[in-house]
Amino acid sequence: MLNDSTVPFFVAQARRYVGRYRGRQAVLTHLSEMSGVEFDSTDHVLHFVNGFDEDLIFWKRPGTRWRRC
Repeated sequence: MLNDSTVPFFVAQARRYVGRYRGRQAVLTHLSEMSGVEFDSTDHVLHFVNGFDEDLIFWKRPGTRWRRC
């Protein structure tokens, strides 16, 4: 239910949702959907297609090792 106390939260969530489809975040959103991993904006994410036409996605959170998803 939208009211004076819930509108700010609703607006923040709507902005976050729309922001997922802009610039770098749009790429991260697409790769997240492909891999099933929710990437943070501070994550390092690499994507390439190998010689067998397979999508490979690697990611690293600050302070951790690279992972393949």
